[in-house]
This record gives sequence, C-alpha cells and structure tokens, in this order.
Amino acid sequence: MKFNHMVKYGDKYYAAGEEVPMEKKVIKEEKAVETPSPSYSDSDITLEEDSTTEEKQYTKTEINSMNKAELQALAAENGVENAYDMTGTELKTLLADMLVK
Repeated sequence: MKFNHMVKYGDKYYAAGEEVPMEKKVIKEEKAVETPSPSYSDSDITLEEDSTTEEKQYTKTEINSMNKAELQALAAENGVENAYDMTGTELKTLLADMLVK
C-alpha cells in the first residue's frame, strides 16, 4: 500500500509514495475452556451500601464556580423557596453555608 506521507510500520519508516508491505494478521481461534463456576453460600456474600443515595458533597470552590442557573437549580433541589429571586452572590453564600461541611 502506498501513502502520501511518511509512515512507520513495524520498526521501519517508509517515505511518501513508497510501497509499504502490509501484512494481514491471522487471528488463531482458541478453543473455549469451560471453567466451573464457584459456589457461594449466603454467608459469603456481603452487600455494599448503595452510594447513589448519598448526597454529593460540595466545596466552596465548586459552589463559587457555578453560574446563576446552576446555583438556582441546586438551591431549589435543597428546598430554598425563593431561589429564583436571589442574586448569584446571595445564592453562593447561602449554599456554601448549607452544603459545605
């Protein structure tokens, strides 16, 4: 195959327009080996806590980098009733006090 630019194939560089020997790789099929599935008892299984129920922990930096629309949405999610009437600075201060621990 010829290319219109320099090509490195394998460990060798080929100039533009030079024939590059492209080898087709043959993938050898391997027989699937069946492995026995391990048996578990109920006492071996431990359940992990579902992390989706936890609230995201915000930092002051994250809150201060949010735009007003993001702040309003976050405030509304956290029960602030008049979030859409507040300025961005007021929302940042309120949310930082509420959410940063």
